[in-house]
Amino acid sequence: MRPKGSAAELEARRLRAASLLREGLSNAEVARRIGCDLSSVKRWKRALASGGEAALAPRPHAGRKPKLTIEQKNDLAQIVRGGAVAAGFSTDLWTLPRIAKVIRDRFGASLHISNVSRLLHALGFTRQKPIVRASQRDEEAIARWRSHDWSRIKKKSRRRRATIVFVDETGFMLRPLIGKTWAPRGETPVLRVSARHDRLSAIGAVTLSPKTKRIGLYWTFCDGNVRTPQFLSFLRWLRRTLKTKLVVVMDRLNVHRPAARQLREAGARWFDAEFLPGYAPDLNPVEAVWSRTKNVDLANYVAYDLFDLGDAAGESFCSQHRSLRVKRSYFKTAQLPID
Repeated sequence: MRPKGSAAELEARRLRAASLLREGLSNAEVARRIGCDLSSVKRWKRALASGGEAALAPRPHAGRKPKLTIEQKNDLAQIVRGGAVAAGFSTDLWTLPRIAKVIRDRFGASLHISNVSRLLHALGFTRQKPIVRASQRDEEAIARWRSHDWSRIKKKSRRRRATIVFVDETGFMLRPLIGKTWAPRGETPVLRVSARHDRLSAIGAVTLSPKTKRIGLYWTFCDGNVRTPQFLSFLRWLRRTLKTKLVVVMDRLNVHRPAARQLREAGARWFDAEFLPGYAPDLNPVEAVWSRTKNVDLANYVAYDLFDLGDAAGESFCSQHRSLRVKRSYFKTAQLPID
């Protein structure tokens, strides 16, 4: 059995034993002072006689030969990056048993699940929850909007002395989003919630002044689903509050298009519409507002009724509105530079 201590500590012990042997002490006395077995002292004495103190230096231990070569590990990393479906599985979900099967089938090596986990971490992989994206997304159009349309909108707003307004709607359910919490091992916590499925709707706007780079957050709540009249009222209220022209950026929801058409037909010179590409909610900074409120501030929050839910959501919005760092993070999350 290897004695306790680092390689440097064990080497120092051997050199101490060599020094005592040179002083003429017996093997037994050296073993007593060093605190080691007599056979170890005899072995060190023979090594000193044949090779000097250099023979007492630590020797590297090669250890067990790895089951996968460097090239095979690189190939495995490429397979994992390619996705589980591409590797022949029915779903795009990598599990340790599936990766162990790939290693066995492709490279003829059998690894325990724990070793597969260590190997994946060494290759730079971690266990993550995927981001859901619609299959109908046009990634080229989204990249084009970020690189070209966003710059165009900022220039247009500066030219018109208008405020850029990103708008979006969401719903808050009486039953909360469940987030993980700490609890004693083996004692799963119970969160008692209402069995009702009541819903509170909200309209939110993140505003940006291209000249001063000032960011604002505005919102209102609605009973039931948001309709075109409620959306129009919100835009008109925003116009009165900001006292500037508005360049409103929104998706093509069937609530937004009729509202834009009605304002154009009414000759609203303070209003200009810009539309986001389809299936691209991640381009809208308001999505970050909803995400923070639902997944952070209201996670596991049990509301008594919709009024209580509205108060809690409103407190979350107010907290975000007061933080410039948080408001700047909306645009960072959407990958839309404001400078």
